[in-house]
Amino acid sequence: MEPTPTPKRVQTSVPSLGSVSWLDTPELRAWFAKWLLQSWQSFYSKSLDALPGRSFAEADDGITSALKRRARQLPLLSTADQLATVAAVAAKFGLRTDRDAVLFELGWHLKKSGHTPENRAAYQASPWCNFHAVREQIRERHGLLLSSTHYPKPSEGDLRVAFKVVLTELGSPEIGRLDSPKLAQLLSLQREVAALDKAASTLPQHSPLHAAWSDVGPALAAFAGRLDAHLNDVRKEPDALTPLHVRRQQRALFSAVRRILRLSDDPLTGPKGLAVFLVSRLREWPLLPAGMTVDLANAFTPEQRQAIVRVHLGLAPEATSKAACALWRILHVAIFREHLREPLLRLAHDARQRRKGWIHLRGALEAIFVHLNHEPSDGELFRDFERVNYPCMRQLTREQREALVPESGRDPNASVRDLTPKERLAVAARYLKPKVPITFSEGRSPSEVSYRRARAGVRKELGLG
Repeated sequence: MEPTPTPKRVQTSVPSLGSVSWLDTPELRAWFAKWLLQSWQSFYSKSLDALPGRSFAEADDGITSALKRRARQLPLLSTADQLATVAAVAAKFGLRTDRDAVLFELGWHLKKSGHTPENRAAYQASPWCNFHAVREQIRERHGLLLSSTHYPKPSEGDLRVAFKVVLTELGSPEIGRLDSPKLAQLLSLQREVAALDKAASTLPQHSPLHAAWSDVGPALAAFAGRLDAHLNDVRKEPDALTPLHVRRQQRALFSAVRRILRLSDDPLTGPKGLAVFLVSRLREWPLLPAGMTVDLANAFTPEQRQAIVRVHLGLAPEATSKAACALWRILHVAIFREHLREPLLRLAHDARQRRKGWIHLRGALEAIFVHLNHEPSDGELFRDFERVNYPCMRQLTREQREALVPESGRDPNASVRDLTPKERLAVAARYLKPKVPITFSEGRSPSEVSYRRARAGVRKELGLG
């Protein structure tokens, strides 16, 4: 049996790239060594790209061969020594990198493929695990993962965008600030000012235009600064440039959608009924030759829209109801609001082009409405709270604990520790206001049991047992 090589401390004058402390365990060091052998080109890319063609090939082959000869030794070294070994070999070919480049490539790799079996242990130990999981949780909560579920193919990217726009338009009580034409003009002006300043910086020194720019430049720079400050203020107030009557229309649409979705007992309303209603309207949308547009005011008069709603709900000619009013508003906005009409027509156009396309579109719209009609349970709220705030409830001083949980009184324990499950539940109850009140009795209440399950699920996902 061949003897195992003894790990040796690497002696090199190359500037140290530091260590990756959360990977300094026997199992994860082996993973890190394998990643270095496969990905060293990624964080040396700038130095490699600066080499001429022949030198690039020589450096690539030389470093790869040298690292393969050290492949058995690297897993036995600490992460600092592994990085120093790679840096020493690369320095012989004139290559340089820094610690930020290494961490950036490592983070990108783990965020992209951390859930695969071979990378899961390293991903769960990394500081990006919680960040990535929170981001995915927020996307799931807002329904943004539904688009890739119903339109998974790379060629359906424009359909995914249209699907997300429909979800946002129907499921948001407010209109996004990017829908404001005034803000779009300000952003365009900001880009034009930046382009003008960049172009003027290339003028020759002795050009008469350069002398003229020296007079105009300071005033334009001051204007650009005030424009940036104004845009920053607008971003803090998303609705600052959206007219009030437009925001009211969006709130009315959101209320109408919620009212229809609550009537789930009626097959003509609820998520399924609303999806069937919209799909039937899209199938009957008037088709015109290319270059011609539909006169919406004449094609969908108020009398025609009322008749469409009454026929769908089975109402008498003069009868009305709250569901009919809500459905009429949804139909009106879907026809006349461009930001909602265009994505719906894009999805309908794809449905016409393929077999069973209308069935697929109806299922996709129903998934949107099921998501909008979903009310999270206390267990889901607790898990979301624990997932987002998990790092902030660990390793707290006594002063931090007393500020976070003032109802617990003066804490006799002056050590640094995590919040206990009961303290975490108290903080969650204060912010979430669960449906089932938390009693904190001697026996475990349903909320306490639900929170403990949520906490155990988050710890398991983080690899903490």
